[in-house]
Amino acid sequence: MIFFDTVKNENIFISIAEDIEPFLAGASIDADGQTYYEFQKKITTKYTCVIDARSGRVRHITEDASSIAPGVGERVIGIKKIPDKYFESLPSDWQFDGTKIIAYQKSKEELIAVANTIKTKLMDVANAAIAPLQDAVDLGIANDDEAALLLEWKKYRVFLNRTDTTTAPVTGWPVPPVT
Repeated sequence: MIFFDTVKNENIFISIAEDIEPFLAGASIDADGQTYYEFQKKITTKYTCVIDARSGRVRHITEDASSIAPGVGERVIGIKKIPDKYFESLPSDWQFDGTKIIAYQKSKEELIAVANTIKTKLMDVANAAIAPLQDAVDLGIANDDEAALLLEWKKYRVFLNRTDTTTAPVTGWPVPPVT
């Protein structure tokens, strides 16, 4: 496995052929002053992977090493195989463990943050559904179906509010009313 650690980016002139004028291009450069443009010629694996050098989280995997322009703090590695189910998720759901790409295991804090985001979005949906129904009831123009649906949405919102996200991952989200 070959590594390229980007420590800086700068402008360089490259030439794609001897008889063509060199052109200005951005270059990723490692600690030895090697450019990614030169490094990519050494990659012999089928896939090239860009990871965050600090966290090991995957940023991108490709078969075309020339399509990558790693940024500062990113590492490029060659890998032989893409993990099963890689394309069923986001690249950041994967990490490099030093030898292979594995599923990223979220910390408890990250799981709680995800649960809080989900709860906020579900609460927004509930509030949006309740507002016009409540208006109809307040104005005395709600029909029986609207009044009943308002009650169901309010119950849902109470149960949603009681959902404890500190136990993330949350597995028992309340089910919203059918409209």
